[in-house]
Amino acid sequence: MAIHGQAVRVKAAPTPDFIISTNADQATMTVGMLFGAIGGGIGAAVALEHMKSAGHAAVTVHAIVDPTQQLVARIEADLLSKYGITVGESHYELDVAILNWALAKDDVVYAASVKVLDESATPPRLLATGECRFNTIADKDKLTAEELLANHAEKLKQVFDRAMDQCVKDFDEKVFL
Repeated sequence: MAIHGQAVRVKAAPTPDFIISTNADQATMTVGMLFGAIGGGIGAAVALEHMKSAGHAAVTVHAIVDPTQQLVARIEADLLSKYGITVGESHYELDVAILNWALAKDDVVYAASVKVLDESATPPRLLATGECRFNTIADKDKLTAEELLANHAEKLKQVFDRAMDQCVKDFDEKVFL
């Protein structure tokens, strides 16, 4: 890739809200839909606000670190160690974004993306793009939401670490080579 051995500017998108959804949230949306489109919209809005509130509380109470900054740090370390790419002023830009991070009932869901742009071109030229998706739906030893959130969300943090490791590996193999 053109950026090997070069410097890149890293731009991180704001991290979306952490969402925790429960069976009760699903029920709220379903009951709302029984009252038609308006009821469904109201039910969805109420459930979404509850999911965001529960996620915000978990992040605060359990000191869950912003995953965007963690992912950026891991990508930067990977790029330096494997390709000699440093972070600094450059016409190359690396855009990193967390698309989704959630605890959906008992499943951990995580998605992120990266884009590599050459900003010296007019318009800027997209050199590479990639997206990674991670979830625990098929994990044979899947934990419950309660187990994931126990002990200051120790297990949830470990699952998010696994997700980030997988994303860095995916980006390395599919974007940066």
